[in-house]
Amino acid sequence: QNNNTGISINKNSVKNMIVKIIEKKPYLVEHKNWQIKILQLYESIMVRHGVMTVGPGGSGKTTIIDVLSESLSEITRISYKKIRINPKSLRVEDLFGETDRISNEWVDGVFAAMWNKFNDRDRKDRIWMICDGPVDTTWIENLNTVLDDNKILTLANGDRIPMTENVKLLFECEDLKNASPATVSRTGIIYVSEIDLDWSPLLKAWLLLLPEHFKKIAPIVLSVFTKVVGETIDDQNNKNNSIGHLFQYISTNCHTAINLSRIARIQSTLKFLTSLIESSDLSPSLTDLNSEIEKLCLLAIYWGIGGTLGRED
Repeated sequence: QNNNTGISINKNSVKNMIVKIIEKKPYLVEHKNWQIKILQLYESIMVRHGVMTVGPGGSGKTTIIDVLSESLSEITRISYKKIRINPKSLRVEDLFGETDRISNEWVDGVFAAMWNKFNDRDRKDRIWMICDGPVDTTWIENLNTVLDDNKILTLANGDRIPMTENVKLLFECEDLKNASPATVSRTGIIYVSEIDLDWSPLLKAWLLLLPEHFKKIAPIVLSVFTKVVGETIDDQNNKNNSIGHLFQYISTNCHTAINLSRIARIQSTLKFLTSLIESSDLSPSLTDLNSEIEKLCLLAIYWGIGGTLGRED
């Protein structure tokens, strides 16, 4: 496949490069289901100029885009730049432009100005313009002419700015509840579910990032989490539950006062645990250390996971 660069790209070389990039990043661990999503995004970008990555917060959508862009940059030796904007943070007129009521002159919008700047055939780099935020018909309907075969941004003043081969339009959102069928049918959609990147890789990455003087506590923390929280579907010994027995129990027997994903709860737990470990005077004795770390882990789990439950639970 060509990717509009004039350089032939083999899918296996992309797959291998993704693994290399993940190995280079200290905060990433190999996770098969999540890596499949990177390849799916690559395959969509090959054939579409508009692609949506959809899924809950914390499912790794941003990192999927980052890893793929870095992988393609390494293979092609061409710079891939990501330009990110939250369309919901601005009025539609601020995005696409409007006529000034006083001077009666046309004022360019932020998105229109960016579109005009980066859609330049003379540019040697590749641009991924990312609309990072909730999809809403008030602004995305203006992009229908971009997403269809015309590939032209049409503005209210009559300007028509064509999309060049060096640009791709990506969307990063939680759901498509407010997207019209006309918009959805024009894009490639990659859905990243909560199961594709569950909480287990976060724990593994956190353990890898522990400072050298704390490395000895990693097996203790892993043991406590396995015993108390459980194992996810990607763990070798997990045969019954796909989310961990603690989360399984909470989902069937408890009422949550705040609706948070498993990933968000584990992130809160690990941040709390980090603060507890850094502020504690840990014993040099391994026997005492085991007991101390277990207690700190239980306290962090109690508040990080149990803190979202109602008073009765």
